[in-house]
Amino acid sequence: MNKTDALIVFVRNPELGKVKTRIGNEIGNLKALLIYTELLNYTIQVVEQLDVEKLVFVAEASEFSLEIKGNIQVHEQHGADLGTRMKGAFDAAFDAGFSRVVIIGSDNYEITSEIIADAFEKLKSTDCVIGPANDGGYYLLGMTRNHSALFEDIEWSTDKTLKQTIAVLENEKLTYNTLIPLNDVDKVEDVMKYTQLVKLIQEYK
Repeated sequence: MNKTDALIVFVRNPELGKVKTRIGNEIGNLKALLIYTELLNYTIQVVEQLDVEKLVFVAEASEFSLEIKGNIQVHEQHGADLGTRMKGAFDAAFDAGFSRVVIIGSDNYEITSEIIADAFEKLKSTDCVIGPANDGGYYLLGMTRNHSALFEDIEWSTDKTLKQTIAVLENEKLTYNTLIPLNDVDKVEDVMKYTQLVKLIQEYK
């Protein structure tokens, strides 16, 4: 086990009406739950392949209802907005003594263990690493120490998130590398890009 690297995974418990609500508003909460559960299971499979410490931060819950193999720590997310919650998670990881910390969510059906491993590798020679999402956000952020400014005055979950974050990186004179752009699954049109996700909702009547 690599004692230097920690991977933070932001998740929600797969509960009806509490996940993928934008998708649920269009096609129903049960189909949204099926999609999120598939995304979550995919994320877990990717994470399990990595030889790093895994810190799972659960929204609105102190426990996580799905099992992940390996050495896992489960925490509750705290904070009024995404930035505050992410900053708190990074603080917890760095306070625990890790020197390279990467965070991902559970909304991406394209992320791989190789991409995440590449992020940790890039952090050996740069302050930060960011994985751009094609909707204007980001699917991964990595740092060698916590930079609070990256979580302040950012318009979260918008097409401005990535641009504003990169502006902060440059304003703070932090060195950074970017990963390949990927698609997050946040809307019904995102779901339609993936045969397996389409099959899930077509099979449910």
